[in-house]
Amino acid sequence: MLETGENKSIPQIDSNYGFRNVVLNLDFEDLENHLNVRSFKVSKREAIESLACLTFKLKDELVNYDTVLIDDASGRLVGLYLLEQIKIKKTEEGKSRKVMAYGVASGNNVFSGQEDAVRKFIRDKKDSFGRVLVVTEHIRHGNGIMPLAESLAREGVDFGIATVSAEDTFIDSNNSRYSDERWKWLKDKVVYGNKGKGGLFFYHALESGMMKIQPSKNKFLAHAQKNPATDQSVINETRRDMGYLARNILEVM
Repeated sequence: MLETGENKSIPQIDSNYGFRNVVLNLDFEDLENHLNVRSFKVSKREAIESLACLTFKLKDELVNYDTVLIDDASGRLVGLYLLEQIKIKKTEEGKSRKVMAYGVASGNNVFSGQEDAVRKFIRDKKDSFGRVLVVTEHIRHGNGIMPLAESLAREGVDFGIATVSAEDTFIDSNNSRYSDERWKWLKDKVVYGNKGKGGLFFYHALESGMMKIQPSKNKFLAHAQKNPATDQSVINETRRDMGYLARNILEVM
């Protein structure tokens, strides 16, 4: 078993339990107007509900995180959303707003050299991490997030994983690649917003301004790179919008 410090149990409530009152207080029209991301996978409504449910589950734990580690590139906007909420919660409790945030080129569609670079980055930074919140937008099977989780565990980092959504294939099933023990270990680390596909709204979002690139023959990069196809003004506006969603959703909790 990989040791990673204490696992704190956060109930994976359904959105119709306790969360229903939060939904009633959300101004969906206003929030949708501030979510200027083009997505053909799921609706803005589903994405916002999933984000709000994730915040509802994490709201009492956010203040305890020192570092946000973003699964780039698709996790970038969600990472900024949770980073803003962590800063708000720390301010409310009189703690320093200083929270470190890093993006790493992890998940699916990475090259083996990039995985090595991510592992080296974690080794080099682990002493300054404190408690880490790994952020991704969606988990289907768990194969994409497992290597990052194992790298953190191997270095003794205390961490949890937040995802906007997770599918039945992860939540209710085992994975033939891993032993039952390892699979349960990973699932115990994950807090998901809603069961379903709401997080896919952010998958390959051009507005994040980030992209994974194939590294050159002699250079492997631990981090995603800026997408030259996205105008900086669009990136700035989208990041402001994610901050707006973060503040307004947290306010109704």
